[in-house]
Amino acid sequence: MKSPSAVLLGLALLCSASFAADGTLQIQIFDKATRKPLHARVSLLTSDKVARWGKDVSGVDLAYGGLPRFWTAGELKQTLPEGEVEVVVSRPFDFLPFKTKLLIRAGETTRVEAALERLVDIHGKGWFGGDVHVHVVHGEMQFNVDMARVIPIARAEGEDWVSFAQAWSTWHAPQMTPQQLDTLSRKSSDADFLCTWGMEHPKDHLGHMAAFPLGVPKTYQEAVGGNDYQAFSGKAGKHEGFTHFEILRAMKNLGTLAVYSHPTREYGGTKESVGNIARELPFDVVGAPWSLEALDIFCDAPGHAADEKLAYYLFNRGLRFAICGFTDVCYDRKGERPGDTRTFVYLGKREQPEIPLSMPKIIEAVRKRKTFATTGPLVLFTAGEHGIGDVIPAGVQVLKARIEAWNGVDYADPRKDVGVSKVDVLRNGAVWKSFAAPAAAKYHTVEFDIKEEGTAWYAVKVYGTDPKTQFAVTSPIFFEGADYKAPAVPVSTVRGTVKDEKSGAKLNGIVRVIEYSAQGRTERSKSAFKDGAFAVQCPADCRIEISAEGYMSQLKSLFLDVEKIYADMFLKIHRPALTDDAFYTKLQEALKEIEFNIRLVP
Repeated sequence: MKSPSAVLLGLALLCSASFAADGTLQIQIFDKATRKPLHARVSLLTSDKVARWGKDVSGVDLAYGGLPRFWTAGELKQTLPEGEVEVVVSRPFDFLPFKTKLLIRAGETTRVEAALERLVDIHGKGWFGGDVHVHVVHGEMQFNVDMARVIPIARAEGEDWVSFAQAWSTWHAPQMTPQQLDTLSRKSSDADFLCTWGMEHPKDHLGHMAAFPLGVPKTYQEAVGGNDYQAFSGKAGKHEGFTHFEILRAMKNLGTLAVYSHPTREYGGTKESVGNIARELPFDVVGAPWSLEALDIFCDAPGHAADEKLAYYLFNRGLRFAICGFTDVCYDRKGERPGDTRTFVYLGKREQPEIPLSMPKIIEAVRKRKTFATTGPLVLFTAGEHGIGDVIPAGVQVLKARIEAWNGVDYADPRKDVGVSKVDVLRNGAVWKSFAAPAAAKYHTVEFDIKEEGTAWYAVKVYGTDPKTQFAVTSPIFFEGADYKAPAVPVSTVRGTVKDEKSGAKLNGIVRVIEYSAQGRTERSKSAFKDGAFAVQCPADCRIEISAEGYMSQLKSLFLDVEKIYADMFLKIHRPALTDDAFYTKLQEALKEIEFNIRLVP
């Protein structure tokens, strides 16, 4: 039997040999043109096949989708086994990846400078990409993360602006207050990155919406109201307290907005009433068209065809809104792909680049439809002096259209050589022109004439080398002819009877038309009624309030409280209805005449 001292000596020699077999790799990452350090992703692929990842706050590998990688602020130092290492440095989507192979020698430090070259100076052209549908902690809790941990990940993934949503703290920790979130966001923002916080809100059985930041130190529930997602039971007579357009009204008053996300998704809910789908959206299209300012069509990419179809259908109904693409990424869940989808907004050229980005200006750009959504390719589209999102009078002249498209990095595997494969011009949702790009072209441009005599819209879709995973879609350029009629809020004839709940006696009182939100109510009209009967003209995006002296008043929604609409049409809605003319026609007919039987309680 060996002595204890001999065993210890053997272990020491073994450990010494192990450490001696390792070397150090030190990488400096910077912009090739400016020499400025860059936040970037670094993959280190070694012959031992060990997947090397950045860690969560507990030291666990953050095994997201794509190549194993670290997220750096411009410098990385790692101990690696002796032998060859493949280094891949990337910053999607406007920089070309840096790739090299090095030999790590035991006991030595190998240094490398990774100078990333821009595919295009997209910022210099006024465009900045980001995401507002981002969950720090969604609930799966496979990783232990908080907002402070994931902010540098988002930066290294190449995003310019991100709004981080619920929840924000690590497992079982108290959630941060709005004031604490504001402080962390300001601390984490600089001239190259805007950090903000928001929520997926409203999020309920009427649909899920990605909300832009409020800009006030309050919770969303406090500032704009909301519904309890878990309260939906599917039982008759049970419904939400607010419509989405009422919540959006309150958000609009604060200078912000929210976007329906994964609108055609069918997941969860009940057997009778599927969840996740944008249930209320058709009502908003008909009854509150002002509330639809943008639509997220890439959240479920590459399984997004139905969402894209929905956007084109709504454009053909006369609506005008921004095309967006967000991730719905959950940083606490394995296999996620932070930053693989994003929305670029046009903010114009910054006269002083050191000034941080502005969320109010980002929101304004979305409202003006100055956007394109992408999973990789970058695209610009002009028609004469007009650009993405603009409205042009039809029939004025022949316009010279120009498209520029770039694609230089594969999100999942930056080692791949990728480029632009095809550029499609869509007119009213159908391919009008199609241009093939040279093989693996990193940049492709086309020009053509547009002469439009009537109402129409044109958008551009760009495909990368892998058209199933790499694509971008612009918001349209709209041509407005004399035949265009902007969608307007319809006015319903609302009739009803008003009686004492117990005795059935007919009551006299007041009926008011109310513009309703969590911020209060605005009276649009007021009239008296007698002998228990009333008739009033009410816009579809308003409520009626019935009151009688000595009784509790009642507030009725033309959506939530009308059984033939809410229960018969919307509770059981499925994806096909969202693009079904017959469904919308039925809703329009139902809104023409509304009847209530009101029973007031003393």
